[in-house]
Amino acid sequence: MKSRTILICTILIILLISLVLILNQPEPFKVSLQQWNLPEKAGIGNGVTNQILFSPDGNLLAGISTIGIWVYDVHANVPKTFLTGHSDYINKITFSPDGKNIASSSQDGTFRIWDVNNGKHKATFIGNRFGFDCVSFTTDGKTLLSAGLREINKWDVYTGKNKETFEGAYHSVWGDSSFSPDGKTYATISHNKIDLWDVNTGKEKKTLSGNENRIKKVLFSPDGKKIAGKEYGNVIHLWDVVSGKHKSILTKKKKTISGMAFSPDGTILASACTDKTIYMWNTKTTKLLKKIKIPNFLITGLAFSPDGKTLAGSGWSDTVDDAIFMWDVRK
Repeated sequence: MKSRTILICTILIILLISLVLILNQPEPFKVSLQQWNLPEKAGIGNGVTNQILFSPDGNLLAGISTIGIWVYDVHANVPKTFLTGHSDYINKITFSPDGKNIASSSQDGTFRIWDVNNGKHKATFIGNRFGFDCVSFTTDGKTLLSAGLREINKWDVYTGKNKETFEGAYHSVWGDSSFSPDGKTYATISHNKIDLWDVNTGKEKKTLSGNENRIKKVLFSPDGKKIAGKEYGNVIHLWDVVSGKHKSILTKKKKTISGMAFSPDGTILASACTDKTIYMWNTKTTKLLKKIKIPNFLITGLAFSPDGKTLAGSGWSDTVDDAIFMWDVRK
């Protein structure tokens, strides 16, 4: 009788502890969800999508696919234009400040400018035979910055002429790279550290370190004050660009990060994970704020709208090849 009483008490204690843990877990977002099934062969989400982004006015959403770049009307939920012409993998895309053009960098050794409204190809810039890792417009829209293995180039958008080239050890190791939003700094990955380069002089400004494992992806916050680095695994690192101060964000154990995006004000970092969940982190405290569960879908690309009210994600599942999700993050 005594043993039975002890067993019952033990079970009740375990149940009570479990209830407390559940109640202390971050609540899932109560969101307004839209899902778009994309055109056949669109290719978004087939394990290769690494970027989607909103236009500056928030009316369009562009995404890299295996066969080109799709541009969608956010309000009508339909494709607006399809941009194709690269002969190899597209690394990154960016909108011009006025939202009228898209620039794309590719492994085919070129980067291109496209008219968003009619989908026409406007210009091709040929340079790095190893391919261009990333491309970015300057804030005035007059100059295009490109980066490839060991070089940064400045191009005149209107004439197509190369205005300036800086050569150096910008990539001692192959990896992701990114321009800061103001176009003044270029970030590259060298195994387990991130190097920051002055775009105007070509000189190294700073090295960000503090992690042990190799960084796979690097991302500036919209204000350029923070950098997020994604490891080959389940850890995201955050650095303060000015001070170089490092802090880590841990995601769910034994699950891989498949995408990440900063909110427009840089206070939130969204990370998609292979457990089919999106986690929302406070970038100041690294505290987990909320999470969004996406049953059966693997999200591979994330982007916040310019007003910060909407989070978009591109993904796929065993039954749906290609889809884009839109969440109202205020609800």
